Amino acid sequence: MSKTKTAFFCQNCGYESAKWLGKCP
Repeated sequence: MSKTKTAFFCQNCGYESAKWLGKCP
C-alpha cells in the first residue's frame, strides 16, 4: 500500500479525495 500525499484514490474510477467519503461523489 503506497501513500500519495494524504489523499485517497478510488481504485474503481481513480477519483482522488483528501478524505475518504466511503464512495465516489
